[in-house]
Amino acid sequence: MSYIHIDYSLYPQPIHTLRQRTSRNPKSISRILNSLHDSNYVTIGDLMKASLTELLCLRNFGVTGQTIVIELLEAHAKSIV
Repeated sequence: MSYIHIDYSLYPQPIHTLRQRTSRNPKSISRILNSLHDSNYVTIGDLMKASLTELLCLRNFGVTGQTIVIELLEAHAKSIV
């Protein structure tokens, strides 16, 4: 996900901090973030090192999940600036 600029200082943050940056359905967000966490994507840095193809192979993570994660990362990056 190298095309999204996220400051390196945010890499150690848990992925669940992304939950705070959305107005989407909380259950959908929880399902996506739990799927990532269960697959050992624990921090934003872990997520940023993954390719979109890798993420699509995860259980409970499809194209919609991919779109939502990109939105969450972009919103998180903008909120910090």
